[in-house]
Amino acid sequence: MQTLQKYLLITLHNNWCETCKNNFILPKSTSFITKTMSSNPRRISKISVEINFETNNLSEKQIKKLIKVAKGCPVAQSLSSDLIQEINYNF
Repeated sequence: MQTLQKYLLITLHNNWCETCKNNFILPKSTSFITKTMSSNPRRISKISVEINFETNNLSEKQIKKLIKVAKGCPVAQSLSSDLIQEINYNF
């Protein structure tokens, strides 16, 4: 899960900077990822991601942009449609 966490934050950073033309520094953030396993077949059935930007004073426009960028994550879009993806943003 550590790899996915790093990829998510890198994706946010790269997409944010590209979209904003390097006029914005990615805010301080942390993320926590929890996976839920199914038993038959044994595989990940649900992944919960919590992204925290609570120590920042972000505008509504910046918040909407960060959520849009996170939802566009290519890894999340490439996962099986059977996998439940729960993402929570804390601002």
